[in-house]
Amino acid sequence: MNKILILCTHNSIRSQLAEAIFRHFGNGRIDVKSAGSNPCDVNPNVYIVLKEAGISSDGLYSKNIVQFLNEKFDYVITVCDKMRQICPVLPGEYKKNHWPLEDPGEVKGVDEEVLLAFRNTRNILKALAIDFLNVPLENAELKCPFCGFIQKVEIPDGRYPAFYNCSDCGKIISVPEGSCCIICSYSDKVCKEFYKQAVKEHKNE
Repeated sequence: MNKILILCTHNSIRSQLAEAIFRHFGNGRIDVKSAGSNPCDVNPNVYIVLKEAGISSDGLYSKNIVQFLNEKFDYVITVCDKMRQICPVLPGEYKKNHWPLEDPGEVKGVDEEVLLAFRNTRNILKALAIDFLNVPLENAELKCPFCGFIQKVEIPDGRYPAFYNCSDCGKIISVPEGSCCIICSYSDKVCKEFYKQAVKEHKNE
């Protein structure tokens, strides 16, 4: 089982999102942890955007990197530039990856504008985790924002549908304002176009 450590400065947003997303896709096949050099409480918006996508936030809490200095990992992933610069040397041999992501916690504005930034960071991390773990991008688990029912849907190659009908409550699930598409907004995956763009722009090994 591969052990993965994901790091950012405060361990409050980006590395927490990544930890939850990796755990979701790993499905028990990986051991993933996150930490920070100056940990703060987990930002409440992390729980909101994970819940929207049907990804569990169970077990998330802020951790200091100090507690992992004697632990061996197979991969260490930094998700902010500052953490990359000060990242300590851990024991054993491991591969380092760096994904330079902007901090959505620094976005100012009304609640919806802030949530859009968190959703975009979540979606970028979904794409990067899919690429890292070689997760198939053929179907997704779509969560109804009205009743919470999760249904499996196919991820199309071409144009993405403007809406889905929930097979449980029957309500129409439409694209949120400012969002990419329904797959990116309400499922555990991302659409294929967003996937290609995110990996191209943010993958920096």
